[in-house]
Amino acid sequence: MKFSRILRIGLGTIILVGAWGTASANSYVLGNASPGNGSPGQTVAYGDLFSFSNASTPTLKGQQINGGLGDEWFFNTDQPSLYLEGAAVSFNFYTTFEVLLYGPAGGCGVSTLCWDSGPITTGNEVHIPYTFLALAGTSNPYFIKVLGTADPNHAGNYSGIGNIVPLPAAAWLLLSGVAGLGAMARRRKAAAEA
Repeated sequence: MKFSRILRIGLGTIILVGAWGTASANSYVLGNASPGNGSPGQTVAYGDLFSFSNASTPTLKGQQINGGLGDEWFFNTDQPSLYLEGAAVSFNFYTTFEVLLYGPAGGCGVSTLCWDSGPITTGNEVHIPYTFLALAGTSNPYFIKVLGTADPNHAGNYSGIGNIVPLPAAAWLLLSGVAGLGAMARRRKAAAEA
């Protein structure tokens, strides 16, 4: 009886926290800065979604994105220790395509290169893995760089999305489960001693 009450309270708390997090989410369209510009870009917070696209300036037939320099889509976070989740870039009519994620020094490890898809010659979507974003603020921008060469017969286009989240939900669930097991063990021990 007591266990089911604890379970109901725990599930109710998880639902309320989840509803609070999604209720405060915003959606942003990132701006494309010139390579090397270092623009801080859009500030995103926990729960926010962002998107980017070259729909307004598709890559010309047989040409490289931005003359071979690539496009850079900048963003920064409003607090440290968040994660980039569910980021993906869909593309059409490219013979080669590559996506890189950069951050400030120490922002996602030792290097400023957080992740590189490597050149892709088949398929039409790239998924950026779940990435820890350690630093925050406009002085610590992150950016997604897109490189590629358009098909000789078609203009190339791409679009991307991403989501900023706190510690993964599975980790919170694991922690609450471990805490619950610890509480149950402590009660059993107290009942056995009594």
